[in-house]
Amino acid sequence: MVCLPELALCGYPPEDMLLKVDFLEECMRILKRLAAEVRETPLAVGAPHFDGDLYNADAVLHRGNVVAWYHKNLLPNYGVFDEARYFAPGDGGLVLKVNGLRVGITICEDVWHPGGPLENEVTYGGAEVVINLSASPFQRGKKVQRIRMPSSRASDNQAVLAYVNGVGGQD
Repeated sequence: MVCLPELALCGYPPEDMLLKVDFLEECMRILKRLAAEVRETPLAVGAPHFDGDLYNADAVLHRGNVVAWYHKNLLPNYGVFDEARYFAPGDGGLVLKVNGLRVGITICEDVWHPGGPLENEVTYGGAEVVINLSASPFQRGKKVQRIRMPSSRASDNQAVLAYVNGVGGQD
């Protein structure tokens, strides 16, 4: 499985671009084009998803289609984050079979706190591996947290956690 960071399709944070219908429609057009290129190796990619409400989401692409969506549950709204302004929170997890392995999907903040989606996917969904797509921006001294936090969550939940974080700057 190939995994790309949180909102990799449009860049993070897209902020007021999310208020433009044309922007969201273009994101879906690009996502469908990308899906058409995906064959046997599934691709998880962060993208905005409008489904009655707007979600910070992960699309799972496989064999030419979008086969599943995960909506971020925990929306940060502090410091540089303003996600509650744009997105509705998701209310569930996503666990799918990938080459015989039960894989859970989460997005950024969903694993920064004990319990929540990660715990539910492992406990109730039977996930053996949990992927976390993130776009956690640079902050001096945060590197240590980015190493300790995933390790703690994996240990707490007795699961493998693959932490995929975006790099570079966007403003």
